[in-house]
Amino acid sequence: MPQLDPSLILYVLIGYFFVLFGISWYTSRKADNNSFYLGNHQSPWYILVYGLIGTSISGISLLSVTGKVMGSSFGYMQTALGFAFGYFVIAYVLLPIYYRYNVTSIYQYLQLRYGKASQVSGSILFLVSRSMGAAIRLSLMAVILHNFVFSKLGVTGLPGNETNGFPFWLTVLIILAMIYLYTFKGGIKTIIWTDTLQTTLLLLTLVVSFVMVKNLIHEGWGDISKSLYHSKITDLFPNGFLGKNSFVELFVSGVFLTVGMTGLDQAMMQRSLSARNLKDAQKNLLTFSWVIVLVNFVLLCIGALLSYYFAKNAIPLGKTDNMFFQVATNSFEVYAGVIFILGFAASTFSSSDDAMTAITTSFAVDFLKWDDSKPEWKRKLLHAGVALFLFAIIVTVCASMQGAAIDNVLLVASYTYAPLLGMFFFGIITRKKVKDTYVAIIAVLTPLVTVIVNTGFGMKWVSENMDNLPVDFFDYNIFNRVMFYITKGNGNITIVYSAAFCAVLLYIASLFSNQELD
Repeated sequence: MPQLDPSLILYVLIGYFFVLFGISWYTSRKADNNSFYLGNHQSPWYILVYGLIGTSISGISLLSVTGKVMGSSFGYMQTALGFAFGYFVIAYVLLPIYYRYNVTSIYQYLQLRYGKASQVSGSILFLVSRSMGAAIRLSLMAVILHNFVFSKLGVTGLPGNETNGFPFWLTVLIILAMIYLYTFKGGIKTIIWTDTLQTTLLLLTLVVSFVMVKNLIHEGWGDISKSLYHSKITDLFPNGFLGKNSFVELFVSGVFLTVGMTGLDQAMMQRSLSARNLKDAQKNLLTFSWVIVLVNFVLLCIGALLSYYFAKNAIPLGKTDNMFFQVATNSFEVYAGVIFILGFAASTFSSSDDAMTAITTSFAVDFLKWDDSKPEWKRKLLHAGVALFLFAIIVTVCASMQGAAIDNVLLVASYTYAPLLGMFFFGIITRKKVKDTYVAIIAVLTPLVTVIVNTGFGMKWVSENMDNLPVDFFDYNIFNRVMFYITKGNGNITIVYSAAFCAVLLYIASLFSNQELD
């Protein structure tokens, strides 16, 4: 089959941008600050749930989840089942609180519960996490475009391969400028509708890719299924139900990740807050809870077919994140390759445009205390500043990251959303008062301690200083086993023990006041 012409890929992406810009122009004709932040509370729930597919299944999911099958079979599906349960928690625990207090930024709840410093610390955690997550997603797209488009057109400039050609930083700047141009006016009001188009392209990509990869194998479904079964690549529970990397661990971590990355994420909740009422917002999330399971299962099935195709044809594989793109651009029919490029661009833009909008919203409301009466030009200038901030992160940090992109996103989320989980749910479940400054300190302390523990430094330090520690205060053997489990276990479980650690610190801090809310 003919390879997809890099020039054609470039023309397709340019054409796609102009379509997005057209949608932006139409939807933002009468937009104001309230439209940018909350879509004037006029977003239909069924449009929200449909667009949420494209936002949640980013370009990273499209490439990285399919690639993960190579190393962990269908084990990721256990985490996806946890995702589904997490949406129920968000719908029935968090959403009613957000609507009751009529918040624009969800971190306003922290101010109402603890104080201003807590709101600022919560917003900082979100800004760090969302900025890093969006930057990692966009950097993957930028690197892919360089590897499969610009390098083949004779323009290079990737880190480690700089020439006088098209520089990597300019690729990143162009992508961010495109996103800014179709979001700076309408914000969430525009994104709700561009995501509808982007989700359609993503779902079309999944269907077409599934059929194309199956046709490349040149075997019947019976033979393919038998081969995959014997290779155990489709094993849903590769590590059993209990223990490290088991079903229980992955499922629980999936619940925590969803509640953190969606329920405590301004970018994701901004959609639900733009719904007409609480009931519609809940319909959005409850419907999506089963859709996310189905879509992830399809991604894993495509990954299994790709793995079998590579193995059968003895095709050398470099980074697993590149596997899907490599096959789609080199082996698909031209029309299928074009659809894949559109789906990849759509999924990347969909998860990044709402991040830029939400970061702008959070900074404006939580830090600058802006309301709808502020001049629009100030908000637009802030939005441009957010785009430049993401640009700086991508070119200085993300381009040199190693490992699967989705693992990097989940690792960052584990560190940053865990304190938010502890802060929010301690405030929801208990009536105990905690001094505002203590909450802010704990919010910063939690991820720092988690990093120390995860790197194994904590266990090493205790081991080297046993003679100077109050060993009677705790059983070192138990401590040693717990630390070993944490540092050697699945990376996703980090968010579980880190959130619990934050909640324990908050409880200890509450003992100093020994008071409860009125």
